[in-house]
Amino acid sequence: MSFIVIVVVFGLVQYWGSAQVFQRDGHYFKWIEITKAWFPSDAAQLLAQVLLPVVLLWCALGIIESVSSLLLFLVSIPLLMFSLGRGDFQEWLPGYCEASPRQDIEVATAYA
Repeated sequence: MSFIVIVVVFGLVQYWGSAQVFQRDGHYFKWIEITKAWFPSDAAQLLAQVLLPVVLLWCALGIIESVSSLLLFLVSIPLLMFSLGRGDFQEWLPGYCEASPRQDIEVATAYA
């Protein structure tokens, strides 16, 4: 089923060009402010900002999988699209492909 999700997401990204529809940062910025108030240490903040959401997501996906495979499929598609990152990849690809063979590291890195 993972392969089917990847193929569907690849098709959607090719059709839409990016996953900006799914990416909203307001909730994440609120979470950062909450963790800064809770934890004085930078390491603890990082763990709370990254590890805690990953563990919660892992548990939620395990519960969803035990309920219904179709529901897991439907949840996995927007989750994978969100994790692909921001931006219009079709715009960036020609610039990167042009700069990379010229060994122009600075320009290729800007597109990557």
